[in-house]
Amino acid sequence: KITIQSKVRVFGAGIDSTIFVAANNLNDHMFTTTDTETLWSGTTEDGAQYWGLAECTIRGNKANQSSGCGIRTYSRSYFIENVKIENCKGKGFQSRWGDGPAYDDGDDVSNDLFMEANINNLLVQYCDEEGFWFDGPHDSRINNVICGLNSHTSNGTYSGSYSGSRAGGTQVSNCH
Repeated sequence: KITIQSKVRVFGAGIDSTIFVAANNLNDHMFTTTDTETLWSGTTEDGAQYWGLAECTIRGNKANQSSGCGIRTYSRSYFIENVKIENCKGKGFQSRWGDGPAYDDGDDVSNDLFMEANINNLLVQYCDEEGFWFDGPHDSRINNVICGLNSHTSNGTYSGSYSGSRAGGTQVSNCH
């Protein structure tokens, strides 16, 4: 399990060049951000910010897991770019953030670079639940996301992608 903190960016050498594989019996999320599990059920504007993950493949090794997402985060102001997530026991990608306005986020930064998530070129496949589950941050930009061949264990039980009420104002383009 890799926990990414605020202001940390992880860059690989490219999809299928840098590959992260879940250890047998990890039974947890492969990538997460600081305090995600503590904050998950609340509506706070806390959580990691200004982090990123790019140019890599995440393999969930679901045959040897009982649970776990590829990426699960409660955060804002992050980017995901040129990432492939596959074979997770749970969801491929899962994001949530509070339901308050950006100007009231309590980080004492009056000129935030961006409040929303920026997700570009994400492929999610062969996960047992939703490929892409997004419930914030609001006002995000999601481009070129492909979710295919997910929900295998319980065929039809999970949708390919989900967007929740905290994702209001999000711009979505070229997604399948």
